[in-house]
Parts: sequence; structure tokens; C-alpha cells
Amino acid sequence: MPVENLEERTLEVLDLPEEVDEELLFLYFENKRRSGGGPLVSVEKKAGRALLVFEEAEAAARVLDNGHHVLHNAELCVRKPATKDPCRLLLRGINPKTSVEMIELFVENMMNLDDYSLHPSPGRDLILIHLSQPFSKDFQSVSAKISKRTLDGAKLTLEQVEQTDSTNGLHPGYCPSQIIKVSFVEYYFRKNVSFSLSLTNNMLSCISSLSC
Repeated sequence: MPVENLEERTLEVLDLPEEVDEELLFLYFENKRRSGGGPLVSVEKKAGRALLVFEEAEAAARVLDNGHHVLHNAELCVRKPATKDPCRLLLRGINPKTSVEMIELFVENMMNLDDYSLHPSPGRDLILIHLSQPFSKDFQSVSAKISKRTLDGAKLTLEQVEQTDSTNGLHPGYCPSQIIKVSFVEYYFRKNVSFSLSLTNNMLSCISSLSC
């Protein structure tokens, strides 16, 4: 059997209740009658989300086509994993009192960056790193390197950011609740505030026509 594209075999489950563990997800999404799915290669749950990798792309497609998934009386949001923005990264856990100069030195030393800009959140505990060119280094290696260091006494984590520049490219199964959450990130971190408000309103106007 030919090896299928990993992306076509992978789905993401959002807003998982705490009591729904990996074993239950395995049982549910391998049950073709209940979920439309099939044999799974792996299930990884982390921070209220789970990443499912099916043996066959057809099984993943059937799960999306099913549309309605309920476990422990909670409706699950199942979608294809969102595309990551190659030019934006999120640095989380910043000490709000840390100076911008100190953060810049940390970013340059740890990530070997030259042309970039930093955009702090209102609480200054998050920093959006906006790159002039797509991030070409191995993200996992850089993320692990940063997690082993502290900055001004704070432990930091580096995260990838989902692309949200338009609603035209929303993939099947994209949940309205996730659109709201991401639009708020856009609101905080876009330099052009008026553009952010317009983007948020456009996203909210689409919610009524989308379903999870």
C-alpha cells in the first residue's frame, strides 16, 4: 500500500474536555460506525487539543464529512490542522518588566535573527516575533533550546502561529470559536489597529455561515 501524504491523514480535535483521554479518542475515532474513521497510527493529546494520524486518508476524510462528533456529552470540533505562518512566532512567558533591549538580545542570540520586529501584547507577557523572511531553521530544535533557558528569571516557550490573514482559506471543519480566538490575537498584535478591527469584524460576520 503506498504511503499517503501525512497532511491528508492528520486531523486536529479542539476544545477537548479533561475527562476525554487518548484511549477514549482512539476507541471513538477508530470506530467507523460512530465517527466514520478507521485505524489510527497515533493520538497525541496536549492542552485541550489532540492530533490524530490515521492510517488512511479516506478515514480522515470520512471523519470530516461526518461533521458531528460527541464524547462525554461534549461536541468536539474536528478539523484539518491549521497552516502555520512562516513569518510569525510567539514567545510566551515574558516577564512584563523585562526591557525590550533585553528581549531583542535574547531573540537574536537564541534564534540567530537579523531582520525582524517585536510586537508585545497589552500585558507584555507575550511577544509576537514578525520575521521579514520565512523561518528557515528547524522549529523544534529552536523551541527546545529556548525552553532550557530563562530570561530575566522567566521560563519562555516558543510557539508557531496559525495563518489568519483571510477567511477564504479556511479548511473543512474550522470552528467558529477558533476564529474568534485567533481574531483576538490578530487584534492585539497587528500594528495597524484599524485593519485588525476590520479583520475581526469580517471573521465574526462569517460565523453564522460556518459550522463545526
